[in-house]
Amino acid sequence: MNSMFHQIIVAYDVSDTKVRNKLFGILKDFGLVSIQKSVMWGHVTYAEERAIYTQLKHMLALNDKGFVLRPGDAADQITQRGVGYEETKFEQVDEHDII
Repeated sequence: MNSMFHQIIVAYDVSDTKVRNKLFGILKDFGLVSIQKSVMWGHVTYAEERAIYTQLKHMLALNDKGFVLRPGDAADQITQRGVGYEETKFEQVDEHDII
């Protein structure tokens, strides 16, 4: 895999449904996939990771929570030790498609 991309997991607990749905759409636009409710995974560049973190900081209310992790081999761990996940969801990427 191109070293320009790395895996991240974003998890968030947002009380406002409208904000939560908007955040989900933004994360999906970055190419992340939902692996649980309010938990998303994917490959991003460092610039994209910073942009995602900035979005979290600006969108979350005082009592909301969220984080961005760089789990390293999360895809392998989820595929091997997860329950109910499709292996194809965690394929490596070399670049993002531009549409």
